[in-house]
Amino acid sequence: MSEGMRTRVIAMADGGAVRIAVSDWELVANGENYRGQYEYRSLDGAQIKVLRRKQDGRVIVYGYAGDWNGGCRTDRVSRQTGFFVEAADGWAGILRAIARVAEALSSTESAGDLANTAARYCIACLRADDPVSVPAEPVATEPVAARSASSTTLASLLIEAATYCPPELQERIRGAFAGQ
Repeated sequence: MSEGMRTRVIAMADGGAVRIAVSDWELVANGENYRGQYEYRSLDGAQIKVLRRKQDGRVIVYGYAGDWNGGCRTDRVSRQTGFFVEAADGWAGILRAIARVAEALSSTESAGDLANTAARYCIACLRADDPVSVPAEPVATEPVAARSASSTTLASLLIEAATYCPPELQERIRGAFAGQ
């Protein structure tokens, strides 16, 4: 990265961090939720973002939960986490990563409950006509008996997000999750 280039540091789930050049990544989806009538006065909040690298299609799904615009409590622990999704994992990989981020953020003091709503909003922001984030053909998933806790979280998020999604995206969600 050249000097003077705008960068962002993203905390990853493995405990490390990755520095990205903002100009190399595009925002695919963003979901946020905060507690309070006005965002600028809210003490607690959660946000989940999906970024796609322009050169190779790799995706980072990351999030934050904790003090929001109106809060600044020094004794408070906020959480950040993120996951890489390879371009080949497509839309189903992005959905799994959103669910994993929401699950990791849900244990945040006072703001964890906001993470699931942020995840629903993030899923609702995915565009049905986006050829990179939505596969042309349904993606096979594991049988119901083998699904993990994060898959259960994903299923509940998808059911709740359905009211925010356009009908064609709802169909693709059902197809990718059911493996049809």
